[in-house]
Amino acid sequence: KEGYNTLLKHLAGNKHIYRKVHGYELFDKKHKDQALLQASEKLEYLNTCLQKGTGITNYFATPVTFRANNAFDAIQFKQEGQLQPTAAVTALTKKFVNLGGLFHAANRITAWSALANGYAVQSSVGKEVRTRKMIIANNAFATGLLPDYHVQPNRAQVLVTAPLQTMPFIGNFHMQKG
Repeated sequence: KEGYNTLLKHLAGNKHIYRKVHGYELFDKKHKDQALLQASEKLEYLNTCLQKGTGITNYFATPVTFRANNAFDAIQFKQEGQLQPTAAVTALTKKFVNLGGLFHAANRITAWSALANGYAVQSSVGKEVRTRKMIIANNAFATGLLPDYHVQPNRAQVLVTAPLQTMPFIGNFHMQKG
């Protein structure tokens, strides 16, 4: 919740970049998959854990029929949103540079090491940067930097259509276990 609120604070004034919508995990009724039943049984426990950690009540809604297509049942995630990544990166980079930060584009981190008072980070262009604090926020290449952790990125899909006059449904949709 803190990360979400911090991101929104940094994107303040850029209303077109983020909008809060619900997310849905869809379950195909034809397959009568046990996944919906198994997931539904865990919702109360998950909601309790998330409320303790975030203060948000009923994060996951009990199974609902997906209104846009009654061939699916769904579990609703009330706290999901849609972010335009290119616009967000542009806005955050501009803010970062205006605060005096240096942004190194097209520069891959190849290695890092701990120092007595921070970290040294080596880059693909042969530069070393030293810093007191470091965060590795990456999924696709994290295993190369953190070999003790197995991080496997997922492939996302985006469907592109001709412009629509109205959207038949709004939200983020996940299927087959996310």
